[in-house]
Amino acid sequence: MLLVVFFSVLMRVETLVTVVPGIMAFNAAMVGYGLLDQLRDGLPRPRLSGAAAGLATGVLSYAALNLLSLYGLGFMVFGLLYLLIFAGVGIAFGFLGAILAVKYFKLKV
Repeated sequence: MLLVVFFSVLMRVETLVTVVPGIMAFNAAMVGYGLLDQLRDGLPRPRLSGAAAGLATGVLSYAALNLLSLYGLGFMVFGLLYLLIFAGVGIAFGFLGAILAVKYFKLKV
């Protein structure tokens, strides 16, 4: 989220809207990986847990960015379609981050 605020100084809002899903994808992958890094074998379904963490990242990012844009710009930058995009990207990349963690830590699946 701090990266989005930093980019908002450098880019126009129209350009920033196209870049944010990529930033959010990286964040979701890091959350999926980080969850399994912290809990290791403590989760019965690690890949599903990573996807759920990615979904939470997407939905919370959507809400936080819309609230910040509403406060700062006076209007919401992201529509409901972006909620679906953020959720889909969050699930996919959270799952991929979890797969990477499972392979890296050689966890039992």
